[in-house]
Amino acid sequence: MSTRDVSELAETQHNLGIAYSSMPVGDRQANLKDASVCYQSALQLYNRTTFPDNWAAVQYDLGSAYQDLPGGDRQANLNNALASYHNALEVYTLVAFPTEWARTQHRLGNAHRDLPSGDYQANLNDATTCYQNVLQVYTREAFPEDWAETQLDWGDAYVTIGDQQIDLRNAINCYQDALLVYTHQAFPKQWAETQDRLGSAYRALLNGDQQANLNNAISNYESALQIYTLAVFPLEWARTQSNLGDIYRTLPTGNRQTNLLNAIGHYERGIQVYIPEDFPNEWATIQAHLRNIRAELEGGQPPSSGSPSVPPGQPPSSGSTNVLPTQPPTTASSTRTEEPPVFRPSSSAPPQPNVRPPQIQRRRNTGRRVFVVLLIILLTAGGIYFAISSSNGGSPSTAPAPPSSNPGTTVTGISPSSGSSTGGATVVITGTGFTGATGVSFGQTAAGNFTVDNDTQITATSPAASSGTVDVTVTTPAGTSTTSTADQFTYT
Repeated sequence: MSTRDVSELAETQHNLGIAYSSMPVGDRQANLKDASVCYQSALQLYNRTTFPDNWAAVQYDLGSAYQDLPGGDRQANLNNALASYHNALEVYTLVAFPTEWARTQHRLGNAHRDLPSGDYQANLNDATTCYQNVLQVYTREAFPEDWAETQLDWGDAYVTIGDQQIDLRNAINCYQDALLVYTHQAFPKQWAETQDRLGSAYRALLNGDQQANLNNAISNYESALQIYTLAVFPLEWARTQSNLGDIYRTLPTGNRQTNLLNAIGHYERGIQVYIPEDFPNEWATIQAHLRNIRAELEGGQPPSSGSPSVPPGQPPSSGSTNVLPTQPPTTASSTRTEEPPVFRPSSSAPPQPNVRPPQIQRRRNTGRRVFVVLLIILLTAGGIYFAISSSNGGSPSTAPAPPSSNPGTTVTGISPSSGSSTGGATVVITGTGFTGATGVSFGQTAAGNFTVDNDTQITATSPAASSGTVDVTVTTPAGTSTTSTADQFTYT
């Protein structure tokens, strides 16, 4: 074939790949796999020497297809995306193709951010370098929207893979920068999304004035509700109402009765969307919070069963247990979602693959029996339970048994939400009430090891399991978290 024929055939394959990638209907994963096949066919015809611009464009689109694949081996897909982006950057240089270079650097940064395993600090540093490169071209004056989007993604990187308390403030700075462009009037949806992220970052921030942090979180969530209305964004509205209810329910200062009444108001608004037929777990969790709050307001104690009400027509959640293991509880000194990340640090320490940053210490459950008298004070939302066990194997005291399901412990997010059936994936679990956690389970299988980063975040290693979707649950002395769609992890 002539050079022209080769070019036309390659262009057809490239355009076909773009069509598959852009299809608004059908199986998204199948569409992107078909797109990847087309891009790879185009690359067999385009070579870097004869068609450098076209070759780089196809490499970029191939990287995007790998990065956007919703299923399969996430680590392998992102590694393929990284390789394609680096290929594209052999042609897309800052001098020759500044906007294409910046666009590719942005995607490259997001790929480093989203890697489910590896050295977290190295991933964050690589992502940070990419975002800094992007901002050399995407300035606020010349490309305001691209600049703001980069700030938002950079903030997400600090939250997702950063060192939480250090990097949370960096995330907050990035989100606040994004709001310089994402104003309520010009970009209402992006403004609300950024306010929501800021609220979550402040809520997770433990350093500094905790009351001020929570007040900032409340202000940000309430700002988001100016756009997140029940009529237009029902799910976002309900989620934000639930987040506000959680804050007021646990607010450490102020008038307790007023705080609890505010929590009731937000929870009751949330269950206008979280109805039992469509969101049984969310509905049950909120009902449990409401039951305990009302018991406290009435001067009583919350129900000793601790189990959230089961919605009409719904089976009770499975997998909830209340085992007090003999192993010492796992502890840690860092965070991931209760303490989002914040400041653009650099590390001179050599990379340590597959581990959290150095200051995060993990302890494996040793399985050694504790031959001491163990006094466990089990705190629930409205009462205190005492359980005593001794080394002579005697029976516990007749104090009320702790609840088997703990509405105070909730799992609201899993990242990444999928991994290999061989296990070994580092999984960040976010939610509430994790302090003192004694176990993490993927379905019926216990995690190999886990770290309680803070009250709202746990980092765990997935155990081996058969392919399929399981609920990730957290067990504390007060019981086990209820299951929901937010806690699901898929083995591939």
